[in-house]
Amino acid sequence: MNLDRPDAQALARASVRIDELRAFRGPPNEFWPAYLDALAALAGGADAAALVIPVAPPAAATPPAADAPPHPRWRTGWEWAASGLPESRTVVFRNCLRLAAEVAHRSGLALDALTGNERSLGGPGWLAATRLDTAGEGPAVVVLLLPPIERAQAEEGLRRVRLAADVPQAYAVQGQLAVARHDVETLASALDLVTMLDAEAKFPAAAMTLGNELAARHQCQRVSVSWRKGPYLRVRAISHLEKFEKRMVVVQQLEAAMEEAADQDSEIVWPAATESTLLTRDHEAYAGEQKPGNLATIPLRIDGKPVGAITCERADTSFTAHELRHLRLAADHAARRLHVLELAEAWFGRRLARAMRTRLVSWLGVEHTLAKAGAIAGAVFLLWAVVWPMDHRVEAPFQLRGADTAILSAPFDGFLAGSRVEKGDSVEAGAIVATLDQTELALELSAAEADATRFEAEVQQARSERKLADMQIAQARADQAKARRDILRMRLAQSEVKAPFAGVIVEGDLRERTGAPLTQGDALFRLARLDRMYAEVMLPEADVRHVVDGATGEIAFASQPARKFPVVIERIEPMALPRPEGNVFLVRCTLPAEAQDWWRPGMSGVARLDAGHRSPLWIATHRTLDYLRLRWW
Repeated sequence: MNLDRPDAQALARASVRIDELRAFRGPPNEFWPAYLDALAALAGGADAAALVIPVAPPAAATPPAADAPPHPRWRTGWEWAASGLPESRTVVFRNCLRLAAEVAHRSGLALDALTGNERSLGGPGWLAATRLDTAGEGPAVVVLLLPPIERAQAEEGLRRVRLAADVPQAYAVQGQLAVARHDVETLASALDLVTMLDAEAKFPAAAMTLGNELAARHQCQRVSVSWRKGPYLRVRAISHLEKFEKRMVVVQQLEAAMEEAADQDSEIVWPAATESTLLTRDHEAYAGEQKPGNLATIPLRIDGKPVGAITCERADTSFTAHELRHLRLAADHAARRLHVLELAEAWFGRRLARAMRTRLVSWLGVEHTLAKAGAIAGAVFLLWAVVWPMDHRVEAPFQLRGADTAILSAPFDGFLAGSRVEKGDSVEAGAIVATLDQTELALELSAAEADATRFEAEVQQARSERKLADMQIAQARADQAKARRDILRMRLAQSEVKAPFAGVIVEGDLRERTGAPLTQGDALFRLARLDRMYAEVMLPEADVRHVVDGATGEIAFASQPARKFPVVIERIEPMALPRPEGNVFLVRCTLPAEAQDWWRPGMSGVARLDAGHRSPLWIATHRTLDYLRLRWW
């Protein structure tokens, strides 16, 4: 390429700019104008360029009126125009954006000449569009307004633009990598802070370390740590300050601000955002007295309950969302270590009271404590067993059955020519599963066709000789030969045994029976459908009275006992079936709509069916009571 030519130099500069944008890490309001400018130069000097993205129509409570205009599918995200572009040409370009975007979105590229009204309004030229790669952020199309050039030049410019269509994807990936990098740095910082706190054996030292580290990492002038003492929060450490007077006004105002965040169980940033609904009166009072500039208070939680707070003060810059996430993560990890140290340093009376509450000695007394505790526990257990209702389920084995099965049998007497499937194979509808020997049928068919031809000839000869009786006899023989021919053709078609529907072969193995004689009606295979199956539960006679149609339950397969699947009772068979272990009733249960790929007819497992609510005592004793009633009535 000759770089002395102005066009070549412009293309070279545009290519360099495109390469720079692939690694761009700035905000979108800087990336997209620069990208559109580079695409315009890459296309050979476009007059205007625009990024067009789809927009979903708003959900309406009522359907729109018949004469209401349709909601636009596309909107302009970013737009670039060359200096000095006439307003009329800009209007034409904007009017054509959505149509060009729709065409490019469907086909990938679009190139159309401006003709008719467009030429009269804005001058001739070309409208070029291409679909962009946006790294999973949805479809986007860039549309360019090219000057009046040859179509070959316009197509070449569009191809160059298409080569740079992956730049937005690279820009999005750079943003994702930056977020991931920030997350990794935040996690590493939090783990480093936890390691430093684990090295401290005393609560004051750990609280001071926490405040100093957060102040250094977030460029804060002061970080204060408080912990709950009774119903209130008390400041326990202030960064870079060994001692402080707890009755100072500034400390009391700081504690009030921390209480404000703990009471609302939420982070509070001051100055507060206009859309914030949190109360910030105490933060505002503290900021008015101390002039810290910016405040951020993060509650310290143990088991979801605020037990302390961290307040960070910084004069220069406000706290960003990333810094707040970092502070939240540090607070969540530091709270548990501070809680352990605070419990270990508690005075003897508090620790003794905690131990007494744990052992229930404080209200049971000092004499016969174990007996009293046992009696109370037994009474509570008996009350729970008699009164407290719980779900009652009956348990029984089940088997998976196919809702539709078909027996593929021999259509006529013959010999097996071969089998194409085995037990367990999946077949499609109309697939050939076995074939019968066709040699004898083919010979008989040839003879029948020859007879039919010969008798037809005799019919024609008798008709020509006007021998009515001979003609009728020959016609009858011809019809008889044709009927036999049709039967043989039907048997030839039936010699290929086909699957009537898609399913799996659950019975039948003909690998060692090739050439063996078959009798009409001999079962060759059993075919079962996999998309329509049900669970057949063998419910014992003693439990059938507890379940009803429509009840729910769960099943677990013997092959995968860790997974449970919901079922619904569809029908209970009215007649019991005798089994060695006793009579059982067959309960048909529907399976969830999303059938698993590994389900096969005949699989077994255990089913648990809902049988209402019963007390634990009844569930534990009803079988014994039924046995005694049956024996001693």
